[in-house]
Amino acid sequence: MQTWGPEPQDGRYGTRHFAAFPSSLPEWCIRASTSERGVCPACGAQWTRILETQINEGTCRALGSWAPSCRCNAGEPVPATVIDPFLGSGSSGVAAVRMGRRFIGIELSPAYVKLAERRIAAEAPQGNTVATAERVGEAQLALLPGTALSAEGG
Repeated sequence: MQTWGPEPQDGRYGTRHFAAFPSSLPEWCIRASTSERGVCPACGAQWTRILETQINEGTCRALGSWAPSCRCNAGEPVPATVIDPFLGSGSSGVAAVRMGRRFIGIELSPAYVKLAERRIAAEAPQGNTVATAERVGEAQLALLPGTALSAEGG
């Protein structure tokens, strides 16, 4: 039989998924798009690494210190939040948890939600929880104050 893509793989978590990928792939994206130190608790701006220029060699190296990129003076940073609107089997959530980030995943398939919950919970530090919100009635996602997307297109 000819197919357009690879057959779904039976994962160690007991569910077949067509597009599962290793958590190392989202780790690259998370590392490139979030601050290892965290974000401002007031405005969400990422903290930045302080670099020192070595004039002799013309290169930069990290000093190991961080600074806020905003002027809020809101205190110590909190972990950055990673959002995956197509959660699937949860590889991005696993990577986020391993890297000390907060995570929000959105998935349409209840079977994949359960799979992702198991995978992410297995990686979460003891005491952290994985919370699931069930879809009830009309789904809404607030974008900005006063605006929303709805399942009915309104």
